[in-house]
Amino acid sequence: MGLTKLPSNYRLAREIDMRKDKKMAFWLNVAGTLLFFALCIVGYLLHPIDSTFDFQFIYIIVVIGGLIAYIILHELTHALFMRIFIHTRVTFGFHVYAAYAGMRNGYFRRLEYIIIALAPVVILGIILGLLNIFLPAGWFWTIFIIQGQNIAGAVGDYYVIYLLTKTSSKTLINDDGMSMRYYEVDPNKIDYDEREDDDFFDLQ
Repeated sequence: MGLTKLPSNYRLAREIDMRKDKKMAFWLNVAGTLLFFALCIVGYLLHPIDSTFDFQFIYIIVVIGGLIAYIILHELTHALFMRIFIHTRVTFGFHVYAAYAGMRNGYFRRLEYIIIALAPVVILGIILGLLNIFLPAGWFWTIFIIQGQNIAGAVGDYYVIYLLTKTSSKTLINDDGMSMRYYEVDPNKIDYDEREDDDFFDLQ
């Protein structure tokens, strides 16, 4: 399970802040946009749009409502898995181009954070995929557009996971929503746990 306090033998290794790093935010948005259009090509191959395609008003309303609901559900899914690993307060917000869920007083282990990052894409992706399979063909693009946002809109999560694959398994991650910090074990520090019934320190 994650921690609510950073161990004394850990040091800050890297910080990612989308509010400060405008260049990173820009390229992640470009990557997400390109991925969305690539998915639309895949969708066209699966279900071509022809002259008989009926753009009913209800489809447009559902797409707009579905995209709004998706943003909320995406962050709630992040928050749910954060709470599974650490039982402390989750904060929510919106900053210019992105909604977010974060935990200021939480430090997640690497595998825990990878699960948190991927949970919305996987869970919502399965649900939307099943809707695409079982709903009438006329609803295909309505659902597929939301699915495209689900997959392409998570480029930030993919980027974070990519960076985590280059870190130690002992890495701890703190995520307040719009910025995150990676902490690594400091070889120059020793953490210990003093217990009343133990005359020795437990070296970590």
